[in-house]
Amino acid sequence: MQKITTCIFVLLALVVTACSGGMTTPTPPFVPPPAMTQVEADRFAASLIAVTTAAMQACAEKGNFRPNSFGTFPLNYSCDATRNCNGGGSIRPSLTATGQLFVNTNGATLQAPLRGSQNILNWGCAGNYIISGNPTVSLSGELFASGATGQIQNYLDHSGQIVYGPDGGDARAQQFCSVSLRTIETNLAALRTTGTICGRPINQ
Repeated sequence: MQKITTCIFVLLALVVTACSGGMTTPTPPFVPPPAMTQVEADRFAASLIAVTTAAMQACAEKGNFRPNSFGTFPLNYSCDATRNCNGGGSIRPSLTATGQLFVNTNGATLQAPLRGSQNILNWGCAGNYIISGNPTVSLSGELFASGATGQIQNYLDHSGQIVYGPDGGDARAQQFCSVSLRTIETNLAALRTTGTICGRPINQ
């Protein structure tokens, strides 16, 4: 009798195990989100251009002083700007200008190389994704203005990697891509930016 009872318990255990295993919901396969669209890339580029132009202007204003004598004057100063997203997040470029101001009878000539970084924190104003720097996008360029010729030639390069994806959720949904842009400003042509963001062409 004891053997029969033991067998019944074993059979019941097997049945319960089989039933519980059959009720497990299978994990759905991971489906990656679609790539960044051209519209999203253009919106993001417009935000980058606006805030970096503000930072460049801040640097130009700091370098626009009037010494009271002729000669060569060293320049070394920093400047930045911040752009906030209504839905949350910010973009903040930080620049350092190191160069020289040459002053003679023809006027002043400013030549100041720029370097810095662009901190992109949870930017949500480009489209359906949150965009962040990883951790930053590098900036390099130069300010140049000649009082003798009236020439202005300022440029700034963006290079590095960003990560974009849904806010929270599965970390596998985050995607990494590169940013490569050049913004040029001259006295002969309006501000222009060309390059790529996440493989999308930018021409603004």
